[in-house]
Amino acid sequence: MSSSADEIARQILALAVKQSELEDSVDKYAVEVRDYWRSISPVDKGDYAASIKVVKRKPVNGFPVRRIEATDFKAHWIEYGTGVDEGGKRFVPSLGVTVDGNTETPAFAPRAKTAAKFGGDESPIKE
Repeated sequence: MSSSADEIARQILALAVKQSELEDSVDKYAVEVRDYWRSISPVDKGDYAASIKVVKRKPVNGFPVRRIEATDFKAHWIEYGTGVDEGGKRFVPSLGVTVDGNTETPAFAPRAKTAAKFGGDESPIKE
C-alpha cells in the first residue's frame, strides 16, 4: 500500500473509532434518561414503567439517534390525565371492566418532567 493509501486507511479507522465512541455515549445517555423516567413514574403494577424503552432509530446525518418511549396502553392517561367522567357507569373495552362515573386520573406527566430535566421538548408528542 502506498503512503497515501495508508493515511486514508488510518483516517477511516480513526473515524470508525470515534463513531463507535459516539454510539456508546448516546446509548449511555439514553439509558440514563430512560432510568430517570422510570424512577418518577407512578407505580400500580409496574407495567407502565416497564414499558419505557430505548429504541435505536435510523441515524440522521451520520449521527446516532435514540428514542425513549412508553408503549403501555395507559401511557397517554398517565401523562395527561383523564378528567372526570360525566356520571354513570361505563364499560371500558380496552380494560374489560365497568367503571363508575368518578374515575378521574391526574396528569402525572413523567415524560414531560423527564424532558424538562434533560433539556428536551416538554410539548405533547407529534408523530
